Amino acid sequence: MNAQKELLDAIEIMINRKMESAAQIYTGMVQEIRGTTCLMLVNGDVRPIKVYGTLPTVGKTLPVFVPYGNMSLAFTISP
Repeated sequence: MNAQKELLDAIEIMINRKMESAAQIYTGMVQEIRGTTCLMLVNGDVRPIKVYGTLPTVGKTLPVFVPYGNMSLAFTISP
């Protein structure tokens, strides 16, 4: 039983590490538009987010994609 538990713990650690490096998706609200970047409220913080597609309007809610858990790489896609 001990070897099985150790194996399962090792697998859990590997899965958790991969999940940390996967893209995360948050919901953000547009606060201000600055060229091709928007200031968006994401998780209680206002952050500059790169916009792909048409520029959204202030107050619009959009998904914010965060590659590798790095908020400085975050972007949104506006239809």
